[in-house]
Amino acid sequence: DHVLVMEFLGDKDGWSSPRLKDAESLISQEDWPRLYCELLSTMRLMYHRCRLVHADLSEYNILFHEGHLWIIDVSQSVEHDHL
Repeated sequence: DHVLVMEFLGDKDGWSSPRLKDAESLISQEDWPRLYCELLSTMRLMYHRCRLVHADLSEYNILFHEGHLWIIDVSQSVEHDHL
């Protein structure tokens, strides 16, 4: 009933995309508002469609890849009604 799909996020030489914590110098000041909205949209999608809340969402579990944010370590998510 469940399928896990994984993909490497990085360049062709095998270097992984940086964590958001390490990508500050790669992101222009003009891009921060767009990335913030992108993150909010992704969190909303996870909550409403997947019924999940990431239990450890931080700058360590977000990658900056090709101008977009990618949430990783989703295995730490809990269902939205988890108490």
